[in-house]
Parts: sequence; C-alpha cells; structure tokens
Amino acid sequence: MRRLTIVMLMLFCLSGILIAQTEPLTVSFSPPGISVNVLNASVFDPANAAGQPVYTNLAITNVSAAPVDFDLGLAVTWNNLPQPLLSLSFPTVVPIQPGEQWNLSNRDLITDQQSPRFGEPVGEIDIDQIMNADPVLKSALEAGVFPDGKLTFTATATPRNRQFRSVSATFVVSISNIKSIFPAYPGTLAGQLPPKINLKPVTFLWNSLITSFNTFRLTIKEFVPGAPPSANMVESGGRIVYDGEAGQNIFSEYLPFQTLHYYAWRVETTLLNESNYADVTRSRNTLSSQWYVFQYDDSHSGNDTSLQEFAALLNMLNDPAILALLSQGFMPTGVVIQDGQVFTGQPALDLVNSLLGKPITVEITEQ
Repeated sequence: MRRLTIVMLMLFCLSGILIAQTEPLTVSFSPPGISVNVLNASVFDPANAAGQPVYTNLAITNVSAAPVDFDLGLAVTWNNLPQPLLSLSFPTVVPIQPGEQWNLSNRDLITDQQSPRFGEPVGEIDIDQIMNADPVLKSALEAGVFPDGKLTFTATATPRNRQFRSVSATFVVSISNIKSIFPAYPGTLAGQLPPKINLKPVTFLWNSLITSFNTFRLTIKEFVPGAPPSANMVESGGRIVYDGEAGQNIFSEYLPFQTLHYYAWRVETTLLNESNYADVTRSRNTLSSQWYVFQYDDSHSGNDTSLQEFAALLNMLNDPAILALLSQGFMPTGVVIQDGQVFTGQPALDLVNSLLGKPITVEITEQ
C-alpha cells in the first residue's frame, strides 16, 4: 500500500508538471493600473496610435522550449456594463521564440494598423458604439473625457495549438474627477466683509472630492490692518505666511497670525491624467479654490459663548474619549463636518445636540 501511495504521488506530481507545460506564454501589464482625475477620450484614437501617451506596457513572454503562434485579444470594459466597449484580436504573423519577450504599449493595442509582429486587428474601434454603451458615458465623452469609474483593459494570449491554454492580464484605469474645491471655514469670499476670528490654532476647512492620490496645497497671505484685500488684488498682493501641503480637507497648525491683520487663503491640487499620472511635476493643470478672507483679532470674544456651549454639549455626550480630551484642556473649534458639509454657530450646536442620549462611536485622529 505504501509503494502504491508513493507511485500515486509521483503520478500527481508529473501531472502537475504536464499541466504547467500547457501554458507556454505569460502576459503582464506594467503598471497594472493607474489613478487619474482626467482620462481623455483620445486614448481611443486608433488612427493616431503614435500620438497616444504611453500609460502602460504589456509584456508577453514565451517560457516554453518551442516557438508559439498565438492570437492576442483585447477587451475593454467600463464599470459593470455587461458588454465590452470594444473587442479586438491581433493574429501573430511571426511566432514568438523560446525565451523571447515582446513588449507592447497601449499604442500597439489601441490601433487599427498591422505591425511587424501582428496582422491587422480583427474587429474595430467604433467611437459611436462606445458612446452609446451608456448615457452617462456618452454625456462625458461628448465633452472629450471619461466620467468617474473604472476602465478595464483585458489582454488574452491564445496559442493556436489547442493543447495550450490561454493566459490573461488586466490593466485598470481608476478615474476620480475633481471638479471644484470650496473653501468652507474660516472667512468669506474676497471683497466681502471679512469675519473676525480668534482661535488657537485656526482650523481651515474646505470641501472637495477626496481621492487616495491627490494632495492639496494651502496658501495663506497676510494683509496689513485697515486694508482688507479686494477680489482684484488678493492674487498679487499680500505677504505669504504659509505655502505647503495640507490634509485632505482640513488644516490645523499654530501659525504666527497677528492681531487685526487680514488673511486670505486658498487651496489647490494638481489634476492627474494619463500623461502625468506618474510625475505630477509634469502637469501644469491645477485646480484652485477661490480666495477666502478673515481678520484675526485676539481680543475678539464673539465665539467664546458658543464655544463654551459647544464644550458643554460635548461633555454631555459622556463619551470617555471626548471627556479625556476636555479634561486635558483641549477646546472645540466650533466646527462640525457632516457628509462633506461644514457647520458652525447654531447649526453646529444643533447637530451635536441631536446626538444627546444616542449611542455613538468616537474615533480620535490626528490631522
């Protein structure tokens, strides 16, 4: 019985080797995916393949000991649509040799031309078919870009010898369009009456789509007392007191604000596309918020009562984490963010008040 078991194990091992040998090709994308804010419709321009930016490369390797003829298939899908936006097949005109690796870019895949290695593709890239696949997709493509979502490229190498199996690889473009940045607190639009602020530190808040790859830059300018900046001169005037990276939608650090001086601030981010996703320094396409202005006044007490009431409400929540912070001398800023919206004053108090008597979970994070 023991000898029979050993023989069976050897047969299984040999079987595994034979199965492995039925896959003579390997395929892989590098990178396997990118994240962008803007994906231009020009990625599907088969008539000008050489003009496409290179955003991925496909490596096809023959790991067997014999030449292999194969067909390279490409299917492009959008989000959860059941049908691909396009489907192409490229037949090889020369076999790939043992140990040889072919390196192809998207320019070799999104094309209607033959090449030294592949014949003319079977299938076509029909922009009307792509646009009519989905109403949202059509609306965005009419403006020359793709909407939010995922565009998946699947490359499949199928050996013509039927005893060999196909192998596939995918490349995914994740699109998150940031269309605007809205300053929320503190201040008001340049040209309007700036509110007085007396907080230490001053917390800056803004609303924008949050992605995993965008970073925000905060610029703060100082203007002398008695001369609040107008909308026309805020860009060119003032003295920069801070210009650096900020959080995703909040910045709170101690800065040397001077009493009665005016401060203007804005937030901007670099928009990434298929050309500059790997090097943001190559992009000149930035998105900026409008300038917000406030006056810093260390004698101003207009917020003291509301902040005390705010602290009292937080204390009434009876949460150990909040109570620990209050006991250490931390004070609230009077700002509440709910579903991306910023509330101050009475609306903020009302939101905290609505939590009294309800079970809550508190997480303390550093910003």
